[in-house]
Amino acid sequence: MGIPQAEFVLGIDGGASNTIALLAEADSGRVVGRGEGGPSNIQAVGEQAALAELDAAVGAAFEAAGLPYAPVAVAVLGLAGIDLDG
Repeated sequence: MGIPQAEFVLGIDGGASNTIALLAEADSGRVVGRGEGGPSNIQAVGEQAALAELDAAVGAAFEAAGLPYAPVAVAVLGLAGIDLDG
């Protein structure tokens, strides 16, 4: 039986060149999965492409952890370009 995803946290670093997602245990901070995607800077690639790359990176982190894609306890996102008007 697997650990419920509510016991995990997700960190995302999204920029104009790539996106990295780390899935970690909430209590220990131990990283259990890492995923990568392409650029997710909304100003550089547009909203739909940015969302697709965020989804790819997060999905890959869950896959690397051997877990189904599901909600987590907390997610923290650092996204370049998100605070600028298009």
